Amino acid sequence: MDRLSSLPRTQAGPGGAQFTVRQVRGGGKPYICPGCNQTIPAGTPHIVAWSNESLFGPERGLEERRHWHTSCWERGLW
Repeated sequence: MDRLSSLPRTQAGPGGAQFTVRQVRGGGKPYICPGCNQTIPAGTPHIVAWSNESLFGPERGLEERRHWHTSCWERGLW
């Protein structure tokens, strides 16, 4: 079941923009959530999201992915 939750899905974001969203278990380093500017500690499950509509192509959107607290993403703190 964990693997199913980690499969990427497409979701509408701000202004109807399309994002690829993936639930991750958490890695070996901390990240700063762009929604609340607080640390996501290493090993904490969270969301990774990136735009599907980058002006410079899908690879650029992936390069600009961000790590979000799950609750910040779900509340739409974009």
